[in-house]
Amino acid sequence: ALSVIDFVGQQTRDDRMVRNFGVAHMLAVAYSASIGGVGTLIGSPPNAMLASFVQQTYGIEVSFARWMMIGLPVVVVMLPLTWLLLTRLLFPAHTIKVGDAGALVRAEIAAIGSMGRGERLVAVVFGGAALGWMLREPLARLTGLPLDDAMIALTAALILFAVPLSRGTGRYALDWAATRDLPWGILLLFGGGMALASGFSTSGLARVIGESVAGIDIPTVFLVLAVLTAMVYLTEITSNTASTATFLPILGAVAVGLELDVLTLTVPVALGASMAFMMPVATPPNAIVFAYDRMRLSDMVRAGFLMNVIAIAVALAVLVLLGPVVLGIAL
Repeated sequence: ALSVIDFVGQQTRDDRMVRNFGVAHMLAVAYSASIGGVGTLIGSPPNAMLASFVQQTYGIEVSFARWMMIGLPVVVVMLPLTWLLLTRLLFPAHTIKVGDAGALVRAEIAAIGSMGRGERLVAVVFGGAALGWMLREPLARLTGLPLDDAMIALTAALILFAVPLSRGTGRYALDWAATRDLPWGILLLFGGGMALASGFSTSGLARVIGESVAGIDIPTVFLVLAVLTAMVYLTEITSNTASTATFLPILGAVAVGLELDVLTLTVPVALGASMAFMMPVATPPNAIVFAYDRMRLSDMVRAGFLMNVIAIAVALAVLVLLGPVVLGIAL
């Protein structure tokens, strides 16, 4: 992204247009990373936490393919809206005349070089794992094996541990030394979330919450809107993973108390937790691009507030339109 911005800066002397292009470009990188994470279960920790929580607590399975049928429509709608917002409304740079940008892209690709054996192996294994996640249910019926998403992921990891990069070198695509850099702390958050959910159930707190909200007559669509809005703005100042771990058991209990499907209020938790665009501390992508020297906090807050509004509207629309078909929930 910085290479493209530098290239554009060399094509014009209009500092304002260059700044607009640079800010829009960097925000696009951050926002697309957050939006893309909504598309699959492995794209963002809240998605995986939701699937684990409802499976262990309520026996409801949210498969990789099932989540994609909700997540991908959100991504497909959000990306062009983000482009329009950044390039047409907030940071227009229409007067910039770009030269042969394709030459720059080709030069950068050439500098990377061709894929090595290890890179090809990882691409094939990951592609196979992604395909396995999407086709898990047909594969399970075909093979008769009790396949689940974790089994497919572990199989892919074992292949990377077992297949050598070249004969006689003893080097493999993945070794145990590489695992030291994995974010193992996320497992503590997952475990803490599951322990919190178990505590809600065994202590009777879930029952108390359910009884306290029983009889409340509020249209379901307004409840979902409230959950989406609360999660989006809460995660501007808190960890999305911690917020998800805290509110999944609470809203699961509320859904039971209101005699709603548990997914009605828990899916919005995961969706909203991944849609924080205003503050640098909201997500790692936001923090990274905020280091760009032309970026001001006011730029991110202004764009992020509108992005939050768009995200809430898009997520609500997708849940209203696809929720009954994909998740069996009615809003």
